[in-house]
Amino acid sequence: MMRVLISGLIGAAASAAAWFYLEHATGHEMGWLAIAVGLITGLCVNAAAGPSARESTGRAALAAILALAAIVGGRVVYAKVMQNISQVKNVGNVVAQVDEVEAEDDAGDEVAAVEVDEEPLELPAAGTGKAIRLEKPTVDTVSEVDFLYMGIAALAAYITGKGRNPVGPVDAEATEPPVEPDGEPSSV
Repeated sequence: MMRVLISGLIGAAASAAAWFYLEHATGHEMGWLAIAVGLITGLCVNAAAGPSARESTGRAALAAILALAAIVGGRVVYAKVMQNISQVKNVGNVVAQVDEVEAEDDAGDEVAAVEVDEEPLELPAAGTGKAIRLEKPTVDTVSEVDFLYMGIAALAAYITGKGRNPVGPVDAEATEPPVEPDGEPSSV
């Protein structure tokens, strides 16, 4: 069971990281990739169980929970990282302004007040000239469509994590010892 959990964690984390990298690189929000996170998490859980493993609702639930945790937790981590990058950029802007003021002061000019912008900095996305807004995900920033994608992702993780080998009915006659024609059990 530990192998299944570790495999699911790796699949969820790697697929969520790839999703957020793609969003950052393109500058476009791709909520539908949450479904891929669910599929990959479920497949990793199922693969770790082995090819002869029977269907398991426990494994399926584990896959769905891990996928949802990766989607929601990954969104929060992504927003926090992007805010930290924004703060670093803001600090860089303040340092540049202070350097300008010090250079003017050295030249004998009057010292001007440095203004710090409290708004989040909009960073250009890699490879594009577009700016992306950096906000923490809240109820206001998550749409109904995002919840739909999360639900489909959880369902995909559940179905793929459950497995394909159904538990069939037990044949009661096969488990009884063979009986001789005279009614006594065989000694075979």
